[in-house]
Amino acid sequence: MSRVFQAVKKKSAEAIRPSSEATTAQREADDARHCEDPPVDPLALNVRSVAVHLPLRSPLFPFDESGSEAAEQYRMARTTIIQHPGNPRVLVVSSAGTREGKTITAANLASVFALKSDWRVLLVDADLRRSMVHTHFRLSRTPGLAEALQGACHLEDVLIQVKQFPSLYVIPAGEPKVNPTELLDSCRWATACDRFRGYFDYVVVDSPPVGAVADYDLIQASCDGVILVARPDQTKRKCFLEVLEGIPREKLIGVLMNCVEKWFLWKQPRYRYAYHDVRSDSEKAAPKETDGPDELSRRSIGRTPISP
Repeated sequence: MSRVFQAVKKKSAEAIRPSSEATTAQREADDARHCEDPPVDPLALNVRSVAVHLPLRSPLFPFDESGSEAAEQYRMARTTIIQHPGNPRVLVVSSAGTREGKTITAANLASVFALKSDWRVLLVDADLRRSMVHTHFRLSRTPGLAEALQGACHLEDVLIQVKQFPSLYVIPAGEPKVNPTELLDSCRWATACDRFRGYFDYVVVDSPPVGAVADYDLIQASCDGVILVARPDQTKRKCFLEVLEGIPREKLIGVLMNCVEKWFLWKQPRYRYAYHDVRSDSEKAAPKETDGPDELSRRSIGRTPISP
């Protein structure tokens, strides 16, 4: 009788196994389906367009006609990135600690790329714990990246186009309902980065500081390169060197020094370029139809005295 029982048990197990395997396969298919959103081209949609109004002393968008040194430094950084042999297009901007200017740096890098009128540029606030992009741009925090990763909405629902920079799009952080690490560890984040590559020429991602939480490692894993921001009066040297050593060599684009004061012993440039505008005052005041985003859009940035 025991042999008969064993035979029946074996047959029952064989009959059940395919059903179990089918259930597992179905579950994996469902999970993959949940990570997929229908492909969307931002330019083919009615994306929200918002005009930004900045405080008078805001460090954002220094690309006006004053020819500021900061603007030229950002243009030099853009050229360095464009000429990088690895051709990185999805860039993570991070730092060794807080209050080192990574968010402002990320925003200005994105906007200097957006000066190219034939490019589409996206700024993503992936610092879901201490998001600041929406604060600097004076945008609504929601809906944002967190809602898209939670499946509450699609990526196109969280895109915002900056009116003064028609080539610049912004995705605010949103408000995560669960631990941000769990959101960034999902397949939705990797899928979003792949779609960003298909829709935009360059993507700049504002990330939490390196090593502060697991979020940074999950963010940079799906991106092409890392730009590390340091501030001489704020960055701790030992911490910075440890962070620098931990970034994979193949992903490190470079280090961008923020708020660097001039030193009297620094060698001065041998050559200086001076630009003299020979137009009359009326000609300078009248915008031309040929003015591109590098000129006309910079003049139209709204800067108003806003009390803190």
